[in-house]
Amino acid sequence: MNVTAGIARGALAGAAGTVVMTMLMRVVGPKVAPKEMRPDEFVPKKVVEWMERQAGRPDALNENQELKASYGVHFGYGSSIGALYGSLRNRLPGLPAPLAGALFGLAVWGVNFEGVMPATGMDKAATQKPPRKWPMPIIAHLVYGVVSALAYERPDRASHMVAGKVKRG
Repeated sequence: MNVTAGIARGALAGAAGTVVMTMLMRVVGPKVAPKEMRPDEFVPKKVVEWMERQAGRPDALNENQELKASYGVHFGYGSSIGALYGSLRNRLPGLPAPLAGALFGLAVWGVNFEGVMPATGMDKAATQKPPRKWPMPIIAHLVYGVVSALAYERPDRASHMVAGKVKRG
């Protein structure tokens, strides 16, 4: 597969991974995450708030608008990072897709939660927060990575995965 096709396929796979990750965070997250992990803890919402501050308009959007915008940020970023996965995947052809995806998901979490977020002032590093807040974002990014990798490997099944209709066999 050429690089351009890998990038396009990766972007679509990243979108599929983001859908599943978001569903996990919205459905399972509130049941298992600490109570203090409210919607304003949703990292893409923090990104939107940061962008408002950078634009010199910290109150440009109300709470509901920020949350809606955060989903656009989340899907855009998830697709972009999926494109990066697609550009890199062919360099490690012997690595099984679930393992490649899990490693990629962990890398995405680490780079963002330990690097980009604290470096830009969007949020403090995850490891500077109470340990009870660590598992949910890590698990969500593992899910993102694995689903994205599987969707990349089997794009014919990605739409079924997102719709919750994975066929066996």
